[in-house]
Amino acid sequence: LMSPAPSPSRAGSRPERHASTAACVRTRASALGRGLLEMAGQPQEAAPCSGQSTFGGAAGEGAGDIKGAAYWGTWHAAHAETTMEWHVAFDSIRDALAPHLACAAVAAGPDGPMVVDVGCGSSTWGVEMLKDLDGGRLLLLDAVPSLIDGLRARHAGDARVRCEVADCRRLEDVGVGPGGAAVVLDKGTLDALQQPEDLQAMLRGMAQLLQRPSGIFVSVSFCTAGRVLLLRRAASELGLQLALRVVPATSLAGEVRLVALMAESFGASAILGWGNEDALTRQRLDKMLFGSPVREERFVRFEDVALPGNVVEVEQEQLSARLGLNEDATGHVVWPITYSFCAHLCANPDLVRGRRVIELGAGTGLAGFVAAGLGAKEVVLTDLSSTLPLLRSNVGRNSSVCDGRVRVAELKWGAELEPDMAGCDVVIGCDIVYQHDEDTSVCLVDTMRRLAGDNGICLIAYEFRDGMLADMEFFDRVNQHFDVEVVSLGLYGFGVNEGDDDPRLLYVYRPHASARGTWA
Repeated sequence: LMSPAPSPSRAGSRPERHASTAACVRTRASALGRGLLEMAGQPQEAAPCSGQSTFGGAAGEGAGDIKGAAYWGTWHAAHAETTMEWHVAFDSIRDALAPHLACAAVAAGPDGPMVVDVGCGSSTWGVEMLKDLDGGRLLLLDAVPSLIDGLRARHAGDARVRCEVADCRRLEDVGVGPGGAAVVLDKGTLDALQQPEDLQAMLRGMAQLLQRPSGIFVSVSFCTAGRVLLLRRAASELGLQLALRVVPATSLAGEVRLVALMAESFGASAILGWGNEDALTRQRLDKMLFGSPVREERFVRFEDVALPGNVVEVEQEQLSARLGLNEDATGHVVWPITYSFCAHLCANPDLVRGRRVIELGAGTGLAGFVAAGLGAKEVVLTDLSSTLPLLRSNVGRNSSVCDGRVRVAELKWGAELEPDMAGCDVVIGCDIVYQHDEDTSVCLVDTMRRLAGDNGICLIAYEFRDGMLADMEFFDRVNQHFDVEVVSLGLYGFGVNEGDDDPRLLYVYRPHASARGTWA
């Protein structure tokens, strides 16, 4: 999943404040390439909220509350003659799955490949899959006894098909030994599970059933950030590879679904053309994961080969921690432009290497830690007092990256600076300009100018949003004291797709020569 990204081309020094970004070079890297956001595989120290997986991802937002056998028994009784595909018809991705099924079938034992359909409902996926597996067997599992009775009657003449009442959270009880399934199939069953322990139990049971190394788990679900993150975390913990594809929903125009494959090892021919090479998949996942903060996640990672150990990991405050509170949590999560800015630093490490760096509005500290990892001489992470405990915790989490060169300090814009802060080499800030009032804009510019002194630079990553005119107060004032150069950050992806108007820019500010020596 990691591939090098091209260095972005500079838009050049411009006298105007907000030039069009249409001329910016658009040779951006894949959003699943350099600097890919991943979620860290750290155990939860406290019980996660309902709807959050212990693997770390949210449990499929958009899905309804879990409904028991009684509900589905009533539903299936009312639709006894109906075959229902909740997400995607098998024929729509049959050709894409064929190489994977072939690999799994070749490695099956003498009894032939076994397909285990978990929460089968009235779907025909398992039966259709059986047609493509010579000598195959099918085990249909569901929690609704009346449904299973009907399936037994329907398949009574087919010795290849067995139907059993089963709990998807207890797959060890279905009569298939460890490594006994060539294919384990889920079509929406994960969507119905909301409790972390239920998700964990099903995924671990699935992994136990898979034959190694080429047995595959096929999951079809709602396409949500929570589902993607859950599957990524689960695959990492269970020692499986993961491939994803976003496909159009069969019966709902304009909607998409997520098809995920997990296996200990994908055959070389099977993986070609799947997942990351698909344009719809790349664009949808990119938008979904980087369109806004993933607030449900406790830990996030930024990965790049330029960093020690290739990764920086930070803790952010989860949404659940502030439910019912009136405090502003804006600075306690990682905003998407931060990943773009970090990728830019990794592509241009000389911006910070060997220099004294101060981050304004540091929040989780991700950008500052990346600067430290790229060789900054010193990094000071500044924010308001309420954010400092989170920053200090993240310094400890990244001790190998910090190497004693990172510290935390309270800084209110416009206030007096600590003696050793003034005249630093580089000031950085990610998404710190957003609809400030006049006083706040004045204080921010004042602080930037005092920190930069005569020879420093300020790197301010800015994302265009509705209400951008409210930010003109800042831009008017900062241009009175700084020369500006504009750099595209949309080149790195992270929710900005090819052909989009570039909403993310890096403003590189250098003090006006005429203003040097006029600020203490």
